[in-house]
Amino acid sequence: MQELLTNPYFGVACLVALIPITAIVFGTVTNAWQKVRRAEIEAALKHEMIQRGMSVDEIRQVLEASAKGGSRHKKRCGDSSNRSDWPSSVQAH
Repeated sequence: MQELLTNPYFGVACLVALIPITAIVFGTVTNAWQKVRRAEIEAALKHEMIQRGMSVDEIRQVLEASAKGGSRHKKRCGDSSNRSDWPSSVQAH
């Protein structure tokens, strides 16, 4: 055991193994945290809409619009030359 600890390559090997493991754990934790946070935000939005007295159909329309808007935003960010799917308020600029 003593020979292993005095070997200079042992420290390098530990770092080579530790860095990817740390990155994987960090990525997994932040991904899970992001999903939880989005669920919290969506729940708060639903709660607020219920408090305002919105109907189920109105809430569904808002949630569907926000879901479609997210994918439309990703599409727009990739290619800003196609403005046919942008809202008219944005096209005017």
